[in-house]
Amino acid sequence: VGDDIIEPVVVDEENNDNKCNVGKSFPEKPCVSQEFDTLDEVYNFYNFYALREGFGIRKSSNSKSQAIGELIWKKNLCNKAGFKDLSNVKEDGREVVHRHRDTREGCKPKIDVRKSKNEKWVVPR
Repeated sequence: VGDDIIEPVVVDEENNDNKCNVGKSFPEKPCVSQEFDTLDEVYNFYNFYALREGFGIRKSSNSKSQAIGELIWKKNLCNKAGFKDLSNVKEDGREVVHRHRDTREGCKPKIDVRKSKNEKWVVPR
């Protein structure tokens, strides 16, 4: 952890036509073909954007190369994305006790990145 925290950003399907502003460290909104050096930069950029827009984020799924086992794809999304299974009965018939309130509301903002051949993390189309 250092003093060089990168400001975060979020990419969603509705903003995929944003143009990256050359010369700026990061645009205000995420955009297609935007590059990051590390996954920490991606997370920090998205987190900053989310805070500015009024929502939180969480790390989500990823994918590794089957050939070498290296991480090649990562998704970060709104912390309220998706919906919790609220059924009251498990498959074996036992009743489920819900001890925590449901925080999932179907929030849609997300940012996906893929590792490019030049080892950068890039927002795909």
